Amino acid sequence: MFANITSGRPAIIVAVLPAGGRRSPSPLCNILIIRDIYGGGADGMARTIAKASGFTALDAAITLCLIGILMGVVIPRYERVAKAARETALRTELTNIRTGIKLFRLLNRRNPVSLKEMVERNVILPGRIGGDPFTSSIYEQKYLMHNAVDEEGNILDSFGNKFEYDPKTGGVRTTTEGYEAW
Repeated sequence: MFANITSGRPAIIVAVLPAGGRRSPSPLCNILIIRDIYGGGADGMARTIAKASGFTALDAAITLCLIGILMGVVIPRYERVAKAARETALRTELTNIRTGIKLFRLLNRRNPVSLKEMVERNVILPGRIGGDPFTSSIYEQKYLMHNAVDEEGNILDSFGNKFEYDPKTGGVRTTTEGYEAW
């Protein structure tokens, strides 16, 4: 029990946060006087309780409609952007694989037997460090570095499908429907 600030009489009080959920710098501003002990109501009690009420059904309906509209716009846009990113990654992967096949053919005078061979074998090239022509290093790297493989060790494209490789021609293509001609 505390004293009512306006009348000085004992009162039952409850702590209430103002709208926005932030505490006031003064603890007295966060107090709602529920009822004076001696029967008198607090001044402006009805207005204070009305201000402290929560969301109405109308507020909830408007919020849900806005969320629905945003989702209707954002999700299709996200799907378009994700598909464009996968297509760009597929083009890059095909270019890298074809370049690796050309390098393999140049250094080994034959096409690789499979893409797995390109992932397993290293390409070793001499390289220079600094300006001294007598100092050299060895560049050693895989012909192909895989980002994703299936259980059998086949390289997967950005859509999750295998690449198809022809060892006779050295040609590579994806098995993703709609992108076979790339």
